[in-house]
Amino acid sequence: MVLQVFPTREVKDGDDVTVSFSFSFPINNASDLVVTRTDPWASDEQFLLLKKYLTLRHSGGGMSDMDIYEYTEMIENTPVNTMLIEYREPGEPGSTRPGPLVAAALTDVMSDGLSMVYSFFDPESGRRSLGTQMILEHVHRAAQMGLQHVYLGYWIADSPKMAYKAQFRPFERLGPEGWFRCGPDGKPIADE
Repeated sequence: MVLQVFPTREVKDGDDVTVSFSFSFPINNASDLVVTRTDPWASDEQFLLLKKYLTLRHSGGGMSDMDIYEYTEMIENTPVNTMLIEYREPGEPGSTRPGPLVAAALTDVMSDGLSMVYSFFDPESGRRSLGTQMILEHVHRAAQMGLQHVYLGYWIADSPKMAYKAQFRPFERLGPEGWFRCGPDGKPIADE
């Protein structure tokens, strides 16, 4: 699933990427996050957050038994241009120490867009909507980098855990005939 980004204009509410009413809350409620692009280097702090995320959101899933070595391999062993985006709470006033890690996104930089390989966040972060916040931040980042797409990964229309992806517009799916723009049900729509 791919979001189309139009880099000739700044991406903001009501422009290019449709941001519904429900998206205004996470944008406003997570504006204090400190976002840092880093090289793909695994840390214990990231791994502990991933384990918490998997335990609370995807218990029994294919990655729930991942150990630190497998996590390190996923993050660091990459043949493409990969970055890790970390999202942190602000540090203590007057301190140079960063605040706690609340989300992270392993992201590949492609010739025409950003591919969100895997993202995870603190599921107990309240109503901050960190998953949505990460996607919107990637849309903004792609536009600033002059890239046209943000790839959200696989999408299965009948999967409740993937339903959030269909809330972003416009989006495209890859089918036997190539990429096509589709509606929230995943069915093709005519080009505008």
